[in-house]
Amino acid sequence: MNKERTSISILGGSVSRQEGKYRRFIEDNDGMGTRLAMRLAHGGQLDNLLGGKISEEYRQSLKTMAKDNVAKERQLKANMKTIEVVVNNNSNSNDFHQQMEVVYTKELKTIENDSVMVTQEPSYLKLCEQLGEEENQDDELAAVNRVYK
Repeated sequence: MNKERTSISILGGSVSRQEGKYRRFIEDNDGMGTRLAMRLAHGGQLDNLLGGKISEEYRQSLKTMAKDNVAKERQLKANMKTIEVVVNNNSNSNDFHQQMEVVYTKELKTIENDSVMVTQEPSYLKLCEQLGEEENQDDELAAVNRVYK
């Protein structure tokens, strides 16, 4: 059992070192999406060049990618918390994979419950702003978003 615990600790350390790399990928995706959004903004040069229908398809794709990026960020947080919990857990559970699944599911649900809607995340709203679109926000969500900016 001690050998398994050591392996889990080594795995946890390895994944923790990779966290920064994954965060940079997420940040890079946000940056690329924002730069593309500026070029695809309503009435912009590419909008006129590509035509309304194609531009709208690209804008929708960018918004879908931005939502996916928010989901990836939340999943990364849940993974990191899962590893922290499992590495620090002194249970004698023999089923490491089941333990990981249970903790991950719980952590992701907590993150989702404690977060604003994906379409209200600052990164998504920034992309919409660059596209020349305003996402509908109610006053309470707008106030929450100002705190996160």
